[in-house]
Formats: sequence, C-alpha cells, structure tokens
Amino acid sequence: MRRLSLLLLTGFFATAIFISGGQRQALALGVPQQAYTTLTNSRFSYYGSVNTAVATGGSDVVVKSSGEPDNDTGNLFNGDGVCFNNPNSNGCNSQTTYTVSNVLDSTDFSVSSGVTGGLQPGDRVVASQSARMAITFQPTTVANLDHIRIYVPAASSSSGDGIPDSGKFDANTLDTDIASAGVVSLSCSASCAGSETLTSPAYSTTTIAGQTYHMITATAGGSWSASRVYTVTLGHASTVADRFINPAPSGTSHTRGVGDKLVVTVQTEDSSNNIIEKADTGITANDGIMVSAYIPISVTWTISSVAASSSVCNTTTSVATTATSVPFGTVYASNTFFDAAHLHTITTNTTGGYVLQVKSDGSLKKDGSSPSIGDGTCDGSCSTTTAAAWSTASNNGFGYTLANSVGTDAAFTYADGYRLFDSSDFQTIASDAGLVTENKIYLCYRLSVSGSQQAGLYWNKITYQAYPKF
Repeated sequence: MRRLSLLLLTGFFATAIFISGGQRQALALGVPQQAYTTLTNSRFSYYGSVNTAVATGGSDVVVKSSGEPDNDTGNLFNGDGVCFNNPNSNGCNSQTTYTVSNVLDSTDFSVSSGVTGGLQPGDRVVASQSARMAITFQPTTVANLDHIRIYVPAASSSSGDGIPDSGKFDANTLDTDIASAGVVSLSCSASCAGSETLTSPAYSTTTIAGQTYHMITATAGGSWSASRVYTVTLGHASTVADRFINPAPSGTSHTRGVGDKLVVTVQTEDSSNNIIEKADTGITANDGIMVSAYIPISVTWTISSVAASSSVCNTTTSVATTATSVPFGTVYASNTFFDAAHLHTITTNTTGGYVLQVKSDGSLKKDGSSPSIGDGTCDGSCSTTTAAAWSTASNNGFGYTLANSVGTDAAFTYADGYRLFDSSDFQTIASDAGLVTENKIYLCYRLSVSGSQQAGLYWNKITYQAYPKF
C-alpha cells in the first residue's frame, strides 16, 4: 500500500556559526532564532529510468528495478505529467510531456499517447513535483538587521536544469528569475506593522563543508520587530517553473513511505554579513499516496406499483398493481377496458445513458396453455413495433402504452397510441443518451375481452431489462 505523503515541520536550533564565502564568524545574539519550513507540496519528485526499449508510438513503459532514486512505480500515479530524456540531454523543457494513464504494476506504466521517437534503455523517466517553500521565523533581536540569507540543499552540479535531483532541490528557473515580482515574498503575523519589506533578492550557489546550497539573500527594509513572526516564501504563486523542484528520493535504495529529511537554514545578518541569528529547520519530503475507488458503470432501476384510480397515460387505472404483478382479477364485463400501470424509475452513471426494454412469453393463455386472449390490433394496425389509437373497447386484446413522469425517455406515449407485447424479442420502451437521475416512465397495461372468451384463469409473464450504454 502506498503511504501518505508526510511533511514534518521540525525546527532545529543551534548556536554554532559557520563561515561561508566572505562571511565573518560572529556569535549569535541572545536566544537562537526559532523557525520552521513548510512546502505547499511535500511529495517526492519521480526519477527513474527506462528498462526496456519502447518503439516509436508505443505507450507502455517498463522502469528499471535498481540503480535509480526510483526503482518502481510506487510514487507514480495516474494523471502525473511525465517526460523522458536521454541522460546526456539537459532537461525536458523542449520535449513532450505525457500523461500517465495507468500504473499497471510495480515496474510498468502506460501513457495516454504514443511516445514520439521511442525510448531506449537508460533514458530518464521524470515526473517533477514543485512547491512553494515558506520559511517562518521569529527573531530574538533585530538590532543591526540588514538582510536575510537562506540556504536550501542543492546538488553539486546541474542544480538548476529542471530535472529532479536525488535528495536535493532543483532551482528550475527560480535562480534566473529570482528578482522577478512574486518569486520572493514576505508576510508578517497579523500585519507588517513596521512596513517591513524584502527587496533586491539575489540567487547564487555556495559550498559549505562539502555540501552545495542554493543561497538566497534579500535586503530587509522597514522596522522589523522581535515580537513579530515573519514568513519568507520562495516560489511564484502561479508560475510553476519559478519554484523549487522537489527532491527525488536520495540514494538508490529508497524504501517507500520513508521520508528524506533535509535542512533549510535561515539567518539574519548585519551589513557586514555578520550573523545575528540563525536557525536550521528540518523539512521532510515523502512519497505520495494514491487513493482509488472504482465505480462500475451501472443502472439503478426500480419497478413500483400504481394504485387503482390513478390518472396516468391519459386514463384512470381500474386495477391496482404490485411491484411484481398486474392482477386484473375477475374480468366482470366484456368489451370493457381494464387499465393498470407500473412506474419505472431509472438512474445511470454512464454518459452513454441507458436502455429499458420489455418482452412477454406470449399471449395470455387459459391455465397457461390454451385458449388465449388474442393480442388484437387496437383500433387499426398496432403491432409490437408500431403504435396506434385504441379507444374502442370492443376491439379486444392486451397491449400497453407509455407516459413520461420525469424526463422524456419513453419510446412513444399514449398520444401515439398502444403497442402489443413482443414474445420474440425485447422491445425498447425507454432510453436516454446521457447521465440520468431518477427519470420516471409509466408503462400502462390495457385489457379488453369479448363476451365469448372461454371462462378460466389466464396468465403470461412480462420481463423487463435495463442496461447502461457507453
């Protein structure tokens, strides 16, 4: 089972001061600065490689099961954007991005369209996750505060090529666009009452004790307060490329669900680059989790009884039905209409709609054998597929008509007349070409017999079926 992506918001505080580039060693003043860092998206980026060649136009991709930050499809989900590139190329910016359509198993997934030019073993499989990074801190002292400096872990090379880095953040275009509006922003608790600002943001990389960092500096303006909480956000609100790309798992033997903890450092400095305060903040990227539930195409359908004396199908019923019977009972008068009805309620979740059909097992027969009550021809030439008027009760037989209660799904209505039940095949009595919720159709039965119809119990069986379309 894929585990939930976790974001650990843990502050690590230290009084030791390191020397970086032109920085001069200084003692931190007062209590060390308290801080924490959050990401708008803490999911690992995906970085694997192709195991088996894919021909031009192919859409099924098998990834290598060893030697990469990602050696399975555990953090690759349906809907992810993925690109492929030769290890010697620089990023996926000029290449096509494909959409993951199905994760088939632990090493096999498919994309929604054929891969242009095909793939070779060793080609990268990349699905980047980007995030805005927010560093929140409360200074203990703001005396001599001139600027803020932030260190974010970076790869020792290619740290801004738009490809996820194992265990490190990639700058993407944030490095070159650092001074653009909205890439670095400041907010304050309650409000920036001292008109605090961060201006002139600058980006570079630096190496400290063998570790490479993205280094961001910005000038502090206004009246900063030791009683106020500040948040510096790195990354543009809408331009995804101007955000850090989240790390891929570190190393080549990642265990799913186990996060990689990285340290982001924020420090305040004076105009001579002396550190006033600093805090190391822990941030943990982790695997995402795909929650899935399959809902099959279906039709929900009920048959409901209709009481006697109900006004349906432009007539008044004389017989009450149950959900499973049409009990005409004792037919006490000849050449007289006996009317009954059922109400069909249909819901379907497929955009193709549904079909409702009916079929009988033959005419109404005495004792289920013979003689039978003839199907009749209504007042003219009704049949199993053609409707005709039927208002003359001496035109004996058994048939049906339809009426819409909710929707317009009936195949015909009483305005068109009546039809006869088909015993050779199902006939469609209602349908729709889209999603429907509780559409309702009445099927109204009509029976008339002659005075010479032989006495006895007559019956047949009516069968309905409903199915979805796509």
